[in-house]
Amino acid sequence: MEQTVARLERVAERLEQLAAAQSQVSDASRPCSGQAQVSANPGLSANSSVHQTEIINRVASTCDVSRSWRDLVSQYLNPVLEISRGLGDEVDRASKLFGEAFKAVDGVLQASSNTQRPDSSGLQRLLQPVATHMGSLGSMAEGRRTPGFNHIKALSESVLALSFLAYTGPSCGLAPPPQHVLDSWQSAEFYATKVMTEFRSKDVAHVNWVKGLKELMIQLETFVRLNNPQGLTWSPAGGVTKESPLTPAINAATAPPASVRSGGPPPPPPGPPPPPLSLDKIQETSTKSSTAAGGGSGQLAALFKDISKGEGVTSGLKKVTEDMKTKNRPDRTSVVKMPEAAPPSTGITSGNVVRGGGGRGAGGVPTGPAKLELVDRKWTVEYQVGNRSAVIEVTDPKQSLYVYGCKDSLIQVRGKVNNIALDSCHKTGVIFTDVIASCEVINCKGVQLQTTGIVPTISVEKTDGCQVYISEKLTKDENFQVVTAKCSEMNVVVMTEGQHDVQELPIPEQFISSFQGGKLITVAASHSGA
Repeated sequence: MEQTVARLERVAERLEQLAAAQSQVSDASRPCSGQAQVSANPGLSANSSVHQTEIINRVASTCDVSRSWRDLVSQYLNPVLEISRGLGDEVDRASKLFGEAFKAVDGVLQASSNTQRPDSSGLQRLLQPVATHMGSLGSMAEGRRTPGFNHIKALSESVLALSFLAYTGPSCGLAPPPQHVLDSWQSAEFYATKVMTEFRSKDVAHVNWVKGLKELMIQLETFVRLNNPQGLTWSPAGGVTKESPLTPAINAATAPPASVRSGGPPPPPPGPPPPPLSLDKIQETSTKSSTAAGGGSGQLAALFKDISKGEGVTSGLKKVTEDMKTKNRPDRTSVVKMPEAAPPSTGITSGNVVRGGGGRGAGGVPTGPAKLELVDRKWTVEYQVGNRSAVIEVTDPKQSLYVYGCKDSLIQVRGKVNNIALDSCHKTGVIFTDVIASCEVINCKGVQLQTTGIVPTISVEKTDGCQVYISEKLTKDENFQVVTAKCSEMNVVVMTEGQHDVQELPIPEQFISSFQGGKLITVAASHSGA
């Protein structure tokens, strides 16, 4: 029974709209009085029946879009507003502004379907009611953080989706309306997720509020995609908007004075531009200005006088002789002398600790106070010079070793260690047994590594000259690997138990890349002797 009554109401409403259209056609066929807000089409009297059909179709289309918008408001917006009443005064006030902005869109849709496309100022007046509510909601979101802050931010970001009404083309600075609505919801979803996270286990009303808001934005995107994919729909056969039917108060506030509206004389036109000044006039003006300013010497006038000389203006310049040129002056040579190298720092050996100066020594090796200590789980060996007897006793497999800035030194590690790293060392050797993670070498020159146990990975980067000694047992481990990058003069030496011969295997430095079957294949370069 309710569905039947609803259908009858829609039929009655449609008949009323058609009757209004008939009235509009009859009014448009009369001469224009000059007081109407929308001017009639001049060609309507010639083809009355054709224009009558166009107006009826336009009114029917407007009714369909307007009815779809009101259905969206009643089915998806009103439930959100109803839930907002129980979420606090702040959220309720923000939701009311949100709802008023949505409801004001209905008038914009009706007005656009019955008028021609206005200019930018006319469009701004038409959208003013929607923009006012959007601005008020944005002002609420910029205040201090309150218990309903995330709710208000979600609403203020969502209401920006109504800016699709201002889309006029690709050059307007907005994304196409459907995408703009999706972008606005993505911004609002950040705060909506915070609301869900905060109240998921506390109050189901907040969760339902977020779900309702999301469903509203989804339906809004669908509405825009179906009805306004390129912005507002204007009627080429419609009238020209003289003033916004939605904002009479704004138009009244910005109207001209009564004397102008009543037909008073217009203001006089502006006078002609002044004639261009001649050189003599400029000199005369500059002389008066300099005298009035207290200069008295007419410096600007003298400048113009010198400029008017033509080629003689350069007669007073000094000539550059040969002895003035930089290339002929030994005291002004362009060659920059290198500063004298500082003498290398000398260290005093005291057991396993060497104390030396700071800076960088010969060969670019950093120098500083020597150190060999255990801090937490990290052994630090720094700036050791000529120390061939440094021993590290590892008591915990979680300990690691970091060697930095050492030269002509030998470090022996006893026990299983987690990681070994050598950085900026020169002619330094490290002997160790087992490493759990990896052994890394970077920015070194002429270093040697020897392992008598197991190490998964040896990584060498930016190093010139590196010898890696491994046992024969390690060559049978398929997980063992050597990783190199920007290295040269690197060899892997395999030591055989019970034999004095060793096997030295070079690491390739040169590679050849070629296309094979459309794929780039890189292989190590090999050279065969004659």
